[in-house]
Order: sequence, then structure tokens, then C-alpha cells
Amino acid sequence: MNNDSSRIAYIIGNNNYQELKSLQGSVNDANLMDETLKKCGFSTNKFTNLNYNDFREKINEFKHNCMGYNVGLFYYAGHGFEYKGDNYLCPIDSKIDSLQETNINISGLVNEISKDRDFVGIVILDCCRNICDSGDRGNVSVNDMIPNFKNTGGTYVAYGTTSGESALEHGNHGIYTKLLCEHITEENKQIEQVFKDVRKDIINTTLHNEKIQIPWEYSSLVSDFCFIRKIPFDNINALVKNALDNKYQFKMIKQDVTDYCKKNNIKEQNGIFFDVLNTIDKMMEEYKCII
Repeated sequence: MNNDSSRIAYIIGNNNYQELKSLQGSVNDANLMDETLKKCGFSTNKFTNLNYNDFREKINEFKHNCMGYNVGLFYYAGHGFEYKGDNYLCPIDSKIDSLQETNINISGLVNEISKDRDFVGIVILDCCRNICDSGDRGNVSVNDMIPNFKNTGGTYVAYGTTSGESALEHGNHGIYTKLLCEHITEENKQIEQVFKDVRKDIINTTLHNEKIQIPWEYSSLVSDFCFIRKIPFDNINALVKNALDNKYQFKMIKQDVTDYCKKNNIKEQNGIFFDVLNTIDKMMEEYKCII
């Protein structure tokens, strides 16, 4: 699938910590999420092992770039914790004795990307929600409180684990990201159902562990969202037929897709537009093979 110019994703994975325990799977998770979101039509930007200054720069860049898109997704894998009601992500130069000064407060990002109710802002965090001092992504609680998110709507925040708990790694991947990437690519599945199915799978996966990992989400979405939306084959055929009848005129195809999306209350048009073009291209390639 071609990237959808209405969707942008920033992906960060940190393994090589200087003072905290190093991780094995966060960079692998970032690579897997990058591949998965590309299949979902996102324009992706992936970064690994960021220090504090570079981390802040990429977050500010993401917030700025979101203004030109309909969907903005931020993904992070690495160490993290909660402190006084705020959620922090740990750069590789994070210092345990300087919690707020050397780590990234994610609450501000969540609040700032929610620019209006028609924008979909998604934040996915596969990290602990406490101080990190073990081989997992943290296990010592600081001060567990409900995340301090304030926004105008249109935001979905997903955590790989419960407040005050660790996020587990297994087989050089976070178990949360591994399962999430399997469900994200299921066609026409609403985002709420995607994460509900992931939670069910993770609970079953960790059921016999000393602690069960339970993902959580916070949502202010007011519109539907699917990572991959496919229109019925008959409708694609109808749009393709119109395109061919109109001699493959770009403006006519665009207008047909726009009309179809308005009629069916589909806000993201580019994915469908690319599906029509790809179907026509495939038909032309098959025609060339025949002659």
C-alpha cells in the first residue's frame, strides 16, 4: 500500500541506556512498528537510541509536522515512569537522580497534538509506568496517578501496561508491540477493537506469570478510525470503471473518490484513491502480459 499523505508517524526505540539497564527489544520494536505502519499508509520517521536533546527535538518536530496531516501517531519503546501524575519517557542519557530534568514529559505532547476534533492523534507507549531498575522496562513505583491529559478531543493514548507496572520483553521484542503489530493490519477494524483484542491476547500470554500485564487506553476520539480501511470490492470496481470511462483523468478520479467518501462518511480519502489507482495499474499490467 502506498503511504497516505494524510498520515504521519514518529517512531522511537531506545535500547542503549547509560545509567539505566540496557534493553534488548526496543529497537526491534521500533523497526517492527515502522514496517507495520507503512503497510497502513503512514509516512514514517524512525529514530533509535536518542539522547535527551535529540528526543526533545524529534517530539517538537512531530508536533509541528502534525499540523499538515489528518492523523498523527507517536510510538515509543523503552524505559518510562510516572511521577506526580505525569508520564515520562527516558532518553538514553536519563539520570535516576534527576527525574524531571533528564526525561521527557509526554503529557504535554498528548495535550498539544489534539488540535481539533477532526484530527486523530494517537500515542502508543510500550514502556513501564514506573522507575526502571531491572531488565524489564522498569519495576519500582514512584507515584502512580491517573495521567494528566487535557485536550479538546480526537486523541487516543495507549499504554502497554497498567499504571505502576512493568512492560515485559520476550524474544527480543516487547510482548505488547509484537501482538499489537499483528492486530493493526486487520482490515476495517476500529481502533478501539484493535487494542481490546491486543489486551485480551496479552492477558492470556502473561496469565501464568508472577504478574499479568494489562494494557490500558485513554480516548477522547469522536470519529471512527481504522488503521487499514478497505472498501468493498464491488465499490472499488465501480470507481475503477468510472475512471476508465473518463479516460483515466486524474481530476475525475479524485472527484469520484471524494463523492464516494462523503456519501459513506469516510474522512480519509487518500487510501481509497491509491487503491483505485493501484487496481487500474494492476489491470494494465495484466493487459500488457496478455498482448
